Amino acid sequence: MNYIPDYNNEKGICMNLLLVEDDLNLGKILKRQMEDHGISVTLCTTGKQSTELIYSGVDIDILVLDWMLPDMSGLDILNQLYFDRISIPVIMLTALGTLENKTAAFSHGADDYIVKPFEFDELLARINALYRRTQQIGTFDYSYGDVTYMLDSRTLQCGTQSVRLTNRESQLFELLLRSAGKLVSQDEIIEAIWGLTSNVGNGNILNYIYFLRNRLKTIHSSLVIKVVYGSGYMLVCRKEDTSI
Repeated sequence: MNYIPDYNNEKGICMNLLLVEDDLNLGKILKRQMEDHGISVTLCTTGKQSTELIYSGVDIDILVLDWMLPDMSGLDILNQLYFDRISIPVIMLTALGTLENKTAAFSHGADDYIVKPFEFDELLARINALYRRTQQIGTFDYSYGDVTYMLDSRTLQCGTQSVRLTNRESQLFELLLRSAGKLVSQDEIIEAIWGLTSNVGNGNILNYIYFLRNRLKTIHSSLVIKVVYGSGYMLVCRKEDTSI
């Protein structure tokens, strides 16, 4: 088995992970394997157990969530967290593997998606990668055009209107925002958000561009994400860009 570095242990940090899996045997196996890599794991087998734990205020760094639970679906949990503005990085772990399933999960706030059956090494690598990205997020705000972006809550605000982004949406928006008015290439986006070794393509980026455009429309912002076909993407202010 190839060695997967434990980045949380390198820094002496214990990652707190909530695993929601209705297959108790699989859940126990995953819990033991994760704990062997220094991750503190709480296992829940129902949606009710998991939401009660989340709303109790316990510290959760990563949520690994099954879709098909006995009392509610994983999407129900994602919707509930989004509605209540609870920001927890989420990896969906499910047997449902169609494009429609994945798109639905991402649009409801999932940050990553793994289809069963899977290799534990891949799950561990994705957990560590997502954890590293969330630890790099700052706690200050950006303003551009008519929008203020609050990093700590992953919230876009325009006037009195606001909307919270998913973790993946926030990563893409922050990347575009840091280079506002300049072209950000497809390769730059893939490397920064998914990593060069991923099999992500331009179609995945376009999905998130679509989500972000809808978020901006929701708050009636004048910001626009332009597509430069074959090259990349650019965040511009409609009032400043006369070509729009």
